[in-house]
Amino acid sequence: DEGEMPVLHCGIQDATVLLSHLDKQNPAWQRSVGAACQELHRLLAGKTGMGLADGQQMLEWASVIHSNIHGTGTDDANQDKAIGLYPGLSMLNHSCQPNCSWSPAGGARIQIRAMTDIAAGEQLTVSYTNLMEPRARRQADLLRSKHFACTCLRCRQPLPESPDRLLEGVNCSSASCPGLLLGNIAGTPEELQQPWTCTDCKKEVAARLPGNTGPLDLHQTALATWQQIHMQSRNFPHHKIRPLWEALLRQFGGGPGKLNDCHVALFDCLLPLMNSCRATGDDAAAISNLHSVLSIYARVLPLPIPELGNFNALLGMLLAERAAQSPPALRSRASKAVRETLHRAADIRRINLGPSHPKTIETEAQAKICG
Repeated sequence: DEGEMPVLHCGIQDATVLLSHLDKQNPAWQRSVGAACQELHRLLAGKTGMGLADGQQMLEWASVIHSNIHGTGTDDANQDKAIGLYPGLSMLNHSCQPNCSWSPAGGARIQIRAMTDIAAGEQLTVSYTNLMEPRARRQADLLRSKHFACTCLRCRQPLPESPDRLLEGVNCSSASCPGLLLGNIAGTPEELQQPWTCTDCKKEVAARLPGNTGPLDLHQTALATWQQIHMQSRNFPHHKIRPLWEALLRQFGGGPGKLNDCHVALFDCLLPLMNSCRATGDDAAAISNLHSVLSIYARVLPLPIPELGNFNALLGMLLAERAAQSPPALRSRASKAVRETLHRAADIRRINLGPSHPKTIETEAQAKICG
């Protein structure tokens, strides 16, 4: 029992102090939304005698919303269902290695909870972006959508020493070297042509090589291939899409000179591939892919983020279904794996949702049943 949680009530007045960043918005956005605000003002002015903000003030408010909204999802799905403006949450700064998470708490409320121990006087931080993107992409997204350059501890750490290297690194072309080739994946054309350097043996490799075999070639081609398959997945059934994901993993991953196993182009294949495996009745492959997802999270971002609670809960369910079909001699070992996985899910949900949350209670009950 945590007792009564402190509640911060925010109103419209609190939203008025949030920064709009209107001057930093894309000019096309300003023109489009500005025209809509002027038209909205014209329509409303003819229907009410109340005083109205003019079109420019409406544009300022639209920019406040655009710069400060947060997506809200369900407790067991890693996707947004709606968006909301939460002034209290917007006051918390961003970090690519946050110490807090937030989640819906019923109605229009959200809850903010600590994921790690936080020292007195330490700043509370949350994430505004996808934490499993390469550093350059995270920073570009934050600059575009939130209008600031991220200087958090994770982004300041030299890339060759940071787990971020795993999201964009290419295996060294020397078979005996365990290092990763790192180079520019964003920047001017001149910057992109600079050679990539191995983190271990310090070997330099041209960014582009004949046959599109250079490290930058592989990085860009793999991402483009991922995008093509992602678009196709909207129109084709799982049994036709699954081989495409598997082919991408085979073509670009594994071995010297290939993308390392944690590279974002390979990592981003695993969840859609898992879904295709489940849809085609191959739970063993789905379990294997989900294990890979969790392993990469542990190497890149060892934090008890909410997504890991959902992934472990799903893995526990899949393992339980297979355990029920196991031979009696193997059932005890299989049940132990289910129990350990569900306990991990419950621990993570307890951190992010609280011990009295229905999802935490449900997962704890499932773990006890398997005990």
